[in-house]
Amino acid sequence: GCGKSTIASILTGRNKGYDGSVKIGNDELNTIQEASLMRHVTYISHQAHLFKGTVRDNLRMGRADATDELLWDVLNRVNLAEFLRTEKGLDTALNERGSNLSGGQLQRIAFARGLIKQPKVFLLDEVSSNLDEKTTIEVLKPILEDKNVTVLWVTHHLPEALKETIDQTIQMSELNHVN
Repeated sequence: GCGKSTIASILTGRNKGYDGSVKIGNDELNTIQEASLMRHVTYISHQAHLFKGTVRDNLRMGRADATDELLWDVLNRVNLAEFLRTEKGLDTALNERGSNLSGGQLQRIAFARGLIKQPKVFLLDEVSSNLDEKTTIEVLKPILEDKNVTVLWVTHHLPEALKETIDQTIQMSELNHVN
């Protein structure tokens, strides 16, 4: 209720009608082409957006060159591979909006898709809301420890076990003072 998701939508270029200034490097954010921004930024929200098709289709969105080996690698990283092997693997059918999976499974597919993209920036908006704390730690710790990736994580709950991997936390009350 204090603007966390609004900040996320501004940083992804989905909200260009903001007051003030948001810069990436020396460029005002609202002047950067959205396609250019999205090549480098992966946004994952608490509501995973999946479509009717297979797990493979949902993971390869925009990455037709992603091999099955890469898909299994990221599914292992998000602790979903074992479950999918008991189903039909990458050919497991997903209903519209992934209604045949749990909220945590949907969230982990969204993470796997983000990992395939290999972004420079992960923007995570309440992504742990559908995951238990153990799974949150297992999925996010490797991402937070990757020195080649910047992670901006909007959350109401930061697990104690992840605090050591965070370089900086910003309370919403501090945002008026961030440069």
